Order: sequence, then C-alpha cells, then structure tokens
Amino acid sequence: MIEREGRDVRGDILGSARRLFLQDGYDRVSVDRVIQDAGASKGSFYHYFQSKADLADELVREMLAPVYRQIGEIAESNLDGLSKLNQAFRIAYQWKSDNAKMLKFIVRSFWSDSNLLVRHKMKSWSMKKDKALLAGMLGQGMEEGTFAIEDPEDVAELIVHLGTGIGESMAALFVSIDDSPDKIELMERKVKLFERTLDCILGVPKGTVKTFDMESLKVILAEGVI
Repeated sequence: MIEREGRDVRGDILGSARRLFLQDGYDRVSVDRVIQDAGASKGSFYHYFQSKADLADELVREMLAPVYRQIGEIAESNLDGLSKLNQAFRIAYQWKSDNAKMLKFIVRSFWSDSNLLVRHKMKSWSMKKDKALLAGMLGQGMEEGTFAIEDPEDVAELIVHLGTGIGESMAALFVSIDDSPDKIELMERKVKLFERTLDCILGVPKGTVKTFDMESLKVILAEGVI
C-alpha cells in the first residue's frame, strides 16, 4: 500500500483503533482491520507498534495525557499541598465522568485474564506517574505542616498502591454486577473507606481528602459504563 507523503500514519492508526475498539470491542478487532481502516501498510503498523496490545497501551496513554498534563500544571501552581492533592483527584474523576464510554472500553477490555499482561503494563506506567506527582504534593504539604508524614516518597508509593487496589476492586464491580442501587452504595462505601484511610495516613482530620465525587460516579453509571 502506498501511503501519502507527510501524513501522520501513527496518528491515523491510533484514531482508527480508538474508533474500532469503542465500536466493536478490543478483542473483536484485529490488527489487519485497524491497518485497513487507517489506510496504512502492515510495515508502518509494526514500525510504530509491536503488537495490538502495544497499540492499546499507547492509545490509553494518549487518552490519559491531557489528565496528567492538567495535574502537572496543578502540581506547578501556587496552591498549597492539600489543595493540589484534592484538585488532582478532582481532575481525575472529572475525566472519568467526561469520558464514560472510553472508561467502559478500558475496563471491559482489559479486566480479564486474557489481557492480563497489557493491563499490568498500563498499571505500571500509570503508577509510576502517579507516584512522582503525588510525592511532590505530599512533600509540600509536609513542609507546610499540613501532612504529618516523614517520607513523602514512601507515603506516595503506599497511597498509589492503595488507590490501585481500590480501582481494581471497583473495576471488578463494573464488569460483574448488574445495575442496582446496591452497586452505588457499595462503591460509595469503598470510596469513603479509601478517603478515611488517606486522612489517617496523612494525619489530617476526617473528611479532609476528597478523592471522588459520587455525583460523577452516578453520571458514569448513567452512561452505561457499569
């Protein structure tokens, strides 16, 4: 296949993959179909991506890039450490609310044993970025006397692991439970438990850290993510 000179082949492949994955599901879309839809050659595909799993990983990273860019801007702002932390959580859950269909694709595509490796790769990448951003906010809050912690790096790592565990627990609910009032109640309990745990770890009063807005969760549910 002859490709037009100067075109963004990588971007075209990612665009086709995003549309097809959302339309038909990750497991039902082959590399050949993505290539054909993008008007690219097989050689071009494997120049940019090692496999379909690698393509999906890059697609998710690009989708999350605006979130990390916004949080990075918050981290560099003149806000105090606690405000930065709560703003970062707000940006994250707002993205989930605004991108409910994409969240559905991520959860339902990769929370299965057959896609364990690609999920692990995505998780490792996001945890590394989360820890770096979080450590800076915690360090600032410690210096300001707001957070009663000793080592921001260690505490950031602990919080990231806790958050990842909560996220995976909620993802399991996303794909395994039918719509019901009990689902929202169960998720709300998990969120509140996580927030209380963070308050204790950081040595701040109960209700200080806000990680998720339950109204946003209801919006996500209404979009059929769960």
